[in-house]
Order: sequence, then structure tokens, then C-alpha cells
Amino acid sequence: MSLYHVKLIYKTMNVKMILLVMIVFALGLVSCSKDNVGQPNPNLSLVVRSSNYVPPLKKSSGMANVKLSDVYVNIHKIEFKLDGTESESHGDSLVSEQEMEGPFVLTLMKDSVLQDSAITSIVMPAGTYDKVEFKLTLNTTLPVEHPLYHHSLYISGSVNSKPFVLWQNAEESVKIEFPDTSAMVVGGDLFNLFIDFHTNRIVDGLIACGIDMAVDGNGNGIIEIGPNDPDGNQAIAIAALHYFKNSFDLDNDENNSNDDSNIADYHHSNDDGGSH
Repeated sequence: MSLYHVKLIYKTMNVKMILLVMIVFALGLVSCSKDNVGQPNPNLSLVVRSSNYVPPLKKSSGMANVKLSDVYVNIHKIEFKLDGTESESHGDSLVSEQEMEGPFVLTLMKDSVLQDSAITSIVMPAGTYDKVEFKLTLNTTLPVEHPLYHHSLYISGSVNSKPFVLWQNAEESVKIEFPDTSAMVVGGDLFNLFIDFHTNRIVDGLIACGIDMAVDGNGNGIIEIGPNDPDGNQAIAIAALHYFKNSFDLDNDENNSNDDSNIADYHHSNDDGGSH
């Protein structure tokens, strides 16, 4: 074979290689373009925010003085439920697909300062939703020195100027419903959903379940309240969990976190902090 033929074959191979590379590159661009077009923008933003609004209710002069310092909670499996009519037409499979797995560590209060926690933004099918559910679960991901480590709930504060800590290890479901007059209507535009945590409800709940009767059984200077606490306050811990679960509301109003008209009856149906 002559040198001329060798050069001709070499040039032909180079041209084919260049064409092949260009084709592969072009196909990649088309694929990326299709992927971008097929992904809709998030239409639901979920934020947990804290409020200490206290309406003008008369209280007994002998009532315990309870102050909160830190409130941490570990949640997962946040589910959005369609209202009764739409859940029948869509089927349960649609709702189950809208589950946020988590876990999410929420700092609701730190050093007596209220905290807001933006959880995430997601894409939701259009529809009318009337309920949100989530689970309190044991945290196993935080550093061991964090108060919430190996707990699902941790609250610290003082009762009649004596320091206390309260924790839960139980896995519990929390269900929150919109008021009868409203619901969450999700469409193409971004919908801002707020889960409001009312600190005044948990304070009133702690008073109602007798936190002023809790004792420092081991004499270490801290009143410890938990399912396995060394001070003997387990009954108060169990009762307090009920009030905590009923201290949340749903809201779609960015300026309405202080509206707590149901404070008296308890049934409504950015940060991580530092284990006990």
C-alpha cells in the first residue's frame, strides 16, 4: 500500500471520529434540554414558624410561672392529605407520593428566642388538601452532645424559677387540619404553607398537667421530666406530650402566626441546636 493511500485512510478515519463526537455532543444537548423542560417548578413551600402570642385570658394568681428556653423536635414522613372528595377521585397512591421522608430537625425556640425553620419546596399535584400529618421520631443523626440526640422532643426552661428539662423518646403521629372555612388549594403558582407552633399552648399545657408538682428527685438541681427520668416525673411527661401534639396549626397567611383564637381548648384540629 502506497503512502498516499495510508494518508487518505488516516484522514478519513479522523473525519469520521470528528463527526461521531459531534453527533454524541448534539444528542447530549438535546437530552439535557428535554430533561429541563420536563421538570416543573416547585409549587409548595413549607415553613415551620413559632409564635408566643398570648390572648388576654385571666389566670389564677396561684398558677405556676413557666418559661421556655429551648424547644427541639425531630420529625419525618410529612404527608399531605387531599380532602375527602378529591382523595376518592385521585386515589391514595397520589397522596402517598407526596410524602417528605426527612428526618427534619426543627429548632422551634433557642435561648428563649422564637425560631422559624424553612423545611423545603416541592412539586405537588394540583388539588385541594385539608390535612398535614407528620411523625415525631427518635433522632439518631445529631452529635451526641446535642440535647435532641436519641430523643424525639426536647424542651428546657424553668418552672417557678427552677430549671427543668423535658424529653420524649416515643414515636407519635401529629395530625393538623385546616379550619373548616379554608383549605390548601395547590395549582401552578407557588403556595406558601406555614405550620405554626404556639409556645403559649405548650406552656399552658405544662401548667395544666401539673409541672409545678414535678420534683428534683435526685437532687442534682434540675427537674428532669421524661419517660425514664431519674426524678419520678414520668406521668407529667406522658401528659405533656398530648399538649405538645396539639400546639400546632396550619396557615397560609404570612402575617397570621399570632392568630391563636383556640388557645383555651387546645383542639385545632434555621437552625439546629445543641443530649440529654
